[in-house]
Amino acid sequence: MDFSHTPEQEELRAQAREFLAGNPEPSWRELAELGWTGVSVPETEGGAGLGFLEETVLFEELGRAVTPTPYRSTVAVVLPALPPDLQEEVARGEASWTLATGPLVQDLDTATRIAYVGGDSIWELEGAEREILLTNDESRPLGVVTGGTAGRRLASSELLPHLRTRSLAALALEACGVG
Repeated sequence: MDFSHTPEQEELRAQAREFLAGNPEPSWRELAELGWTGVSVPETEGGAGLGFLEETVLFEELGRAVTPTPYRSTVAVVLPALPPDLQEEVARGEASWTLATGPLVQDLDTATRIAYVGGDSIWELEGAEREILLTNDESRPLGVVTGGTAGRRLASSELLPHLRTRSLAALALEACGVG
């Protein structure tokens, strides 16, 4: 089985390396302008957005550059749980997300919105207090959320195993980039 990248994926890798070399701390809007925050689509479907194989290139390159953005928490974890209108906000660079599944929440300092699991659903958390914690690794910020109320229902919690798999794959790819 051939695991080499396509010419398009190699072009994306080169674009990412060049961009991140000159801009080690890009804004979410800048990533959106590059098309990196677009809606993930299965390989078998057409349409706009990145497929997971293209995202793998970006996870690795963002990890290589140790880029402090909510890319993994947004694209790998929350994006598949968002309804189309909220996915479009992410693609335009207007919103980034993190998912609170316990007391410690990743990317709480840079994600503009918070999703959380409650009962059989994933919800948007509105009005919560954010406490950013000091960490040894600035590329992996952590925080704690308190309070807040359930806002819009985003998806069924049945999606959590899929989100966990995507998150673990993205984390492994980031680690490959750093290594």
